[in-house]
Amino acid sequence: MDPLHLLMLLFAGLAAGYVAGVSGLGGGVIFTPILLFHFRAIGVPGDSLVPLTVGTSLLCTLVAAAASTSHQMKRQAVSRPVAVRVGISAAFGVLIVSRFVTTQPWFDERLFRIVFAAILAIVAVRMAGGSATGATEQPTQTGGRVSGNWLTPTGLAAGGLSAAAGVGGGIVLVPVYRKLLRLPMHVAVGTSSATIVLLTLVGVGSFALSGSGLSGSGLSGSGLPGDAIPGSGLPSAIGYVDVVRAGLLSLPALASTRWGVASAHKLDAVVLQRGFAAIMILLAGVLVYGAVR
Repeated sequence: MDPLHLLMLLFAGLAAGYVAGVSGLGGGVIFTPILLFHFRAIGVPGDSLVPLTVGTSLLCTLVAAAASTSHQMKRQAVSRPVAVRVGISAAFGVLIVSRFVTTQPWFDERLFRIVFAAILAIVAVRMAGGSATGATEQPTQTGGRVSGNWLTPTGLAAGGLSAAAGVGGGIVLVPVYRKLLRLPMHVAVGTSSATIVLLTLVGVGSFALSGSGLSGSGLSGSGLPGDAIPGSGLPSAIGYVDVVRAGLLSLPALASTRWGVASAHKLDAVVLQRGFAAIMILLAGVLVYGAVR
């Protein structure tokens, strides 16, 4: 593997872990664009580029979200009933979209970029215009003020977006938990991380099985054993999930997640919301530029 790409993956992992801990977004907003750039640069064929990016990003997100959830639970900042119920419904969203959208030939890189950018932009606008209402409310482990009517559609939406864009679904979960379910910001972040663990488990399995025929075929220039044999996949991939790249991103993320969780419990809720919004708008602009140029 090219040393520059290796360093890029390691540093991106550190950044994504911090984002996962501080925001509950799972880190996918960083994992996905980095993996898309990396896989494209090493020559992954177009029909495998998007599903390989999404599947690998979901594995990275699973690791980062699990670490974040562990830290958040120690701080009693997770509403378990909400996380479980939304996570179960999200699993169905993941299965449907991964089977009928993301792994289909028509869902190419250009469309993927536009979808991902649109998701980021919509959520960013909503979060930037939000207030700190409810920021001082105390968390409850039962989700006492939560309306059950919102939980199933929230899970389906988060799961669908997760499978379509390679993110954990936190860009849907955090605003919904915060604004519609009225959870305090820190509990919304922690509950989002816990929900993401459940939905990404299903997502990783789905993408691994969907691309099972690609495993071990090798890719010229991958820098891994067997890369001298050109093919449609990577020798380090299990279906559409590259475990080596995921490891290079996830291990640094484990170290930085703790820093993010600590920051989430110190920073003002409004500052967090507007900070996330600014990052999302920037990423959306970069992705759209790459799609239309």
